[in-house]
Amino acid sequence: MNLKFTKMQATGNDYIFVNLFDADDFKIFNETNWSQIAIRLSDRHFGIGSDGLILICPSDIADCYMRMFNADGSEGAMCGNGIRCLGKYVYERGLIKKHIICVETKSGIRTLYLDIEDEMYVKSVCVDMGVPVLSSSLEIGSFFVTPVSMGNPHAVCFVPNSPSEYPVEKWGPFLECHPQLGERSNVEFVQIVSHNKICLRIWERGSKETLSCGTGACAAAVCAIQQKGMENKVLAEVPGGTLTISWNGNGEAVFLSGPAEFICDAFAAN
Repeated sequence: MNLKFTKMQATGNDYIFVNLFDADDFKIFNETNWSQIAIRLSDRHFGIGSDGLILICPSDIADCYMRMFNADGSEGAMCGNGIRCLGKYVYERGLIKKHIICVETKSGIRTLYLDIEDEMYVKSVCVDMGVPVLSSSLEIGSFFVTPVSMGNPHAVCFVPNSPSEYPVEKWGPFLECHPQLGERSNVEFVQIVSHNKICLRIWERGSKETLSCGTGACAAAVCAIQQKGMENKVLAEVPGGTLTISWNGNGEAVFLSGPAEFICDAFAAN
């Protein structure tokens, strides 16, 4: 069977999307080993190459359901960049012609606000990412780490110099699996640039270092606002581009905004 897919990216975070929105296509949802397909297709040498696989599925409680797998086949609960790509996909491909879209995820329902041009093109997507949950900071070796849940686990570390000079490939996996954090975590190495700008690199659990991570940028911005006194609207510069995060403090939802783009449509041998 040939598997039709669409590849998309948002600030360099690239995903393979499979449309199972049609009721007939959805029959294969529970009959396919998507974890193994994610591993094979995400391989950048022997597959298509991506940070993971996202399925667009029907939902009984929202406009659609997003199921997401990391490049190593593990299933993720939420993906900030992936869900923005999904918003562009379902609108421009005519699956859901709404400016406000509700998406079911494993971490709950997320609301997308689409910036539409000429009723045809999605210029950018703003996502209500939900209320962040911050835990007490920990000392792990030489690191001062703040655990943050954005529907998935993050470990935020502030660094004094540019993250571009930081050995993320060494300390990322160390912190990802550290027992003090309780579960495998995404890790953010963050530099404060100005009163409203941060710069960060991200080590994603299941995908290693990526050019961007929407939930990671949100976790970093929340810590910067709460711990460093930054403004409530933060520009987060990641290797793949710039994201905008807004947060008004404890008990309030985080909003993530940024662009998303199509790369290609194709078929893969399944």
